[in-house]
Amino acid sequence: MNRPIETPAQQQLIATDVEAWHALSAEQVLEQLDVNEQAGLDVAQVQARLARSGFNRLPESSRRPAWRRFLLQFHNILIYVLLGSAVITAILQHLWDTAVILAVVVVNAVIGYIQEGKAEKAMDAIREMLVPRAMVIRSGERLGIAGDELVPGDIVLLEAGDKVPADLRLLHANRLQVQEAILTGESAPVEKHTEPVRPQAPLGDRACMAFSGTLVTCGQATGVVVATATSAEIGRISNLLADVESLTTPLNMNVISAKDIGESYQMLESGRAIAFMQDDALLAGEMAKAKNPEDWVVTGTPQSNEIYGCTMRRGDPALKKIVDDSIKSLFVSGEINAIYDKWFNQPIPPRDLNLKFPMSTELKTIIAHPNDQPAPERNFP
Repeated sequence: MNRPIETPAQQQLIATDVEAWHALSAEQVLEQLDVNEQAGLDVAQVQARLARSGFNRLPESSRRPAWRRFLLQFHNILIYVLLGSAVITAILQHLWDTAVILAVVVVNAVIGYIQEGKAEKAMDAIREMLVPRAMVIRSGERLGIAGDELVPGDIVLLEAGDKVPADLRLLHANRLQVQEAILTGESAPVEKHTEPVRPQAPLGDRACMAFSGTLVTCGQATGVVVATATSAEIGRISNLLADVESLTTPLNMNVISAKDIGESYQMLESGRAIAFMQDDALLAGEMAKAKNPEDWVVTGTPQSNEIYGCTMRRGDPALKKIVDDSIKSLFVSGEINAIYDKWFNQPIPPRDLNLKFPMSTELKTIIAHPNDQPAPERNFP
């Protein structure tokens, strides 16, 4: 028997984006999505939700012809200045200077054209990640349906070898491991469970979630769809690649603000960005987790010295002396070097990741002469 169509209040609840599904228990998620795990959605519910959320597919953006995309690379004030300079040098018969300027302009246009082409290919690749078929429970029956027909509230069954068809909150997981490199850049499969995690957990730590486009490498699971198409994490990244607000600097570089490290890595992998900036130690960690670490390099000064404070009670010189002596002993004895080497230059269990991140000469000097004085030109209370 068909269940009644959702009330307006339920419709509003289902239509609302709830980004912290990972912070809710499985029971709370099922209640909010108004679905029974054993029965799944019925026909009327599916039709109503499909009308609201749309098909589980990523929209194709309009494409500019290749010739127009190339010509638009010249539509830039800096390029206009260079072209003007080329004309002036030609009039003055400084032909070598003219040739150099024109070569720079053409090379810049070619690089921009190639980068834009890579971004389009990346968006195509993301669209292809969506699953053509999915196994669901509807009206109490196990059915195979087209992946683009999934709606929020659908109960989805997963097993090894499946691609996750939409963002799922896991209800049951049996030795489940999922490869999430397309989202987080981490090549090793991630173990999943069903327990909620903190609301502020980054994407890679949401172990009770399975995200659209990722691959099940081991185990089985049951999950409920919480986001489809552009509302899913993979869809959000696709939107970022297709239409991103950027800041143009005087050096003609586009500075893009991504949501987190995973999103930054995805933009780097796709060719939409040529670099991303982060703490050097964290960058070393991202490189170590990458599928091909040798493809990436961290530029800049390694492990530059920074100020770190140790908080303690005011007016307790005895305690401060104990802390100072302990830290000084750690530094002077050389034990700090052994600790650093263990965590930054050797394989780290359980995945044996090696950051290959040597200590800089500057930091070695500071460790050899420890003090609790503020850095030059910095004042701390």
